[in-house]
Amino acid sequence: MLVFANHLGHLDATGRHTHLLRDWSGAMISGNILYPPMEMLYAAAYLRRQGCDVALVDGSVRHWPHHRTIAAVLAHRPSHVITVSGWYNLQDDLAFLGALKTAAPQVRTILAGPNVTLDPAAALASPAVDYVALGEFVDGVDEIVSGRLARNVAFRADGGMMVRPFAPLDPLDRIPFAAWDLVNPRDYWVPFARRYPFALALTGVGCPHGQCAFCHQVSYFGEAHRSHSAGYVTEEADRLLARGLREIIYRDQVFTARRDIVEALCRHLIARGRPLTFRISTRVDLVDRDLLALLAAAGCYQLSLGLETFSDAALAWCRKGATVADGARAVGWAKEAGLEVSAGIIVGLPEDEPFSVRRMLRLLRERRIDFPQFFVLTHRYDRPRRAFVPVHDHPAALREQQRRMRRLALAFYLDPRYIARQAWRFAKVEGLRRLPRFAADFIRYFW
Repeated sequence: MLVFANHLGHLDATGRHTHLLRDWSGAMISGNILYPPMEMLYAAAYLRRQGCDVALVDGSVRHWPHHRTIAAVLAHRPSHVITVSGWYNLQDDLAFLGALKTAAPQVRTILAGPNVTLDPAAALASPAVDYVALGEFVDGVDEIVSGRLARNVAFRADGGMMVRPFAPLDPLDRIPFAAWDLVNPRDYWVPFARRYPFALALTGVGCPHGQCAFCHQVSYFGEAHRSHSAGYVTEEADRLLARGLREIIYRDQVFTARRDIVEALCRHLIARGRPLTFRISTRVDLVDRDLLALLAAAGCYQLSLGLETFSDAALAWCRKGATVADGARAVGWAKEAGLEVSAGIIVGLPEDEPFSVRRMLRLLRERRIDFPQFFVLTHRYDRPRRAFVPVHDHPAALREQQRRMRRLALAFYLDPRYIARQAWRFAKVEGLRRLPRFAADFIRYFW
């Protein structure tokens, strides 16, 4: 029996609780936003197909303390337990697995995630971890449970560490549709969703550009972008609909990397009468007016773009492969199509313009950005070394960028005019039930 554990996270720096995506992003989530553990559900389906008994315990969605999640995990009498780490909570994950090991020393523990893929030694230095599943951990976990240990895994051996070859799974259609029977989709909530219950899904992994200075995707998914077939993508949408799910949040880094697959999905959904809504993310240089109009006609309501900055010099430093004008054009096309726009914004990039909250707010409003997602760049990715290198020479410089990011986020989202425009999202029963905790957690996160 293999149990996937999605435990409530705690930030290494502050100890505050947080919810994590526990996927390729390694991201923590501001506010009381609850995403289902998508990559765990895909991996569970794959392991089932290989003949492994699986279960999933989601302590995060229930706000359980570690000891309660561990008790629920051990109730399944597992031989192996896996969790997925992120950039800000490795020590908390090690503490969780250490407590599990104390309670059940015979259980083999597996840690996955982008941070331990880059540095498996950081995980294996702890006796709490027996194995690290590298990259997209579907195949690595199978290697561990089967005992083959031939690829996509790291472990201790002969007094040192053994790292097996990294071999991304291809073709992606080898992965079955996610095991949604392991969770209750109605437990999950995000403030921008239009319809409930919703699902997360992937049509492809990786990025065809793969050069951005801040991005680690080549270490997690490999050098090439890989896609599911059009038949897989359309059938998955049909299956989710049959399960009663009404919206899909696609977690691809670059949803429009394969235009033929996007068009096939859109035509399929239009032919079915637009039975669901969906949200996508992509690059600004991989959309055009016609494609965004087709997406909107098929039920897409929101487009997430990596704008990063409003400075061409900073974009060049990032090796983004796109310009400020490219971003403005993509946003304009999206607005023409009636789409909401979410945009990644990195505060404090090298070569960026001098920081000003007033300037940033003006630019965001001029471009009619609905949901900016603010980040601080702490490290850049060194491709030859497959390692992240700190951007700031002194901790005080990083703290100042974090302070600026918080000021900008609070100024944008607590603007009474913005709150009034978005109030309809919380008018439904689902939003009203979640609003108090979401608002409190959001302010605590950024304050």
